[in-house]
Amino acid sequence: MSIGAHQHSVAAVRAAQSAAGYTLIETLVALVLGLVVTGIAFSLLSFTLSDVSRINERATVDQNGLHVIENLMLQLHSACVAPEVTPIREESSGEALRFISEENTKASLEQVELHEVIYKPASGNFKGSLVEKSWLSSGTPPNYTFPAKATTPNTTLTLVKGVKQFEEGGKAVPVFRYYGFSGTETGYLSSTEITGSGGILHAAEAAKVVKMTVAFTVTPEANEPNSFKSDRPVSFEDSAIFRLSPSSETSSATNIPCTSS
Repeated sequence: MSIGAHQHSVAAVRAAQSAAGYTLIETLVALVLGLVVTGIAFSLLSFTLSDVSRINERATVDQNGLHVIENLMLQLHSACVAPEVTPIREESSGEALRFISEENTKASLEQVELHEVIYKPASGNFKGSLVEKSWLSSGTPPNYTFPAKATTPNTTLTLVKGVKQFEEGGKAVPVFRYYGFSGTETGYLSSTEITGSGGILHAAEAAKVVKMTVAFTVTPEANEPNSFKSDRPVSFEDSAIFRLSPSSETSSATNIPCTSS
């Protein structure tokens, strides 16, 4: 075969291969590579959307929880509505905070509100929440009187949903905790909680409370997910002290709530 004939034969073979297109193996390899690239792109998109959703949910939880605890602290810091009044009321407990509060520039207020903030734990499809009820007082300061607990409140408001208790050492921490001075003639706050009888404060125990702490977590689903989104629950904690002036360490000081002596 001459050189010209051989070259003509090679060119004919190449033209035939070009006309035939890709082989089956080449097509399968290209298809697999395309699927891999598409899968990676969708995974990145899904991760990005989930991360944006997580950030938005955490920002919402931060805003809601912070608003609630700031308002509670403002009300608690306005609980000394008259000298030597008892700000924390009987029947308060780890899941129910009953206190009086009112904002005004007067030294003694004629009418105040009794607030009850109740922690309702999650149950079934119900998300845990904090609910606030309030009643208006009658009587004269500091001997305010309020309607019975069963009386329809003047206002009822759900403060926040998705609430859970703190956990420390595998134990749930009460949402509301109460503290007094370590003695009637000492200015040191006790680190021992006033828990009352059966977890409920009676009048004599409530009268000793000079500090109370509010602590809870908030999460969009009212449960803590186990995935990378587990940082969504946000913790909130703050305390209020019921004094009109700093406590005294002198032997004549009584150091009761809402007093300046």
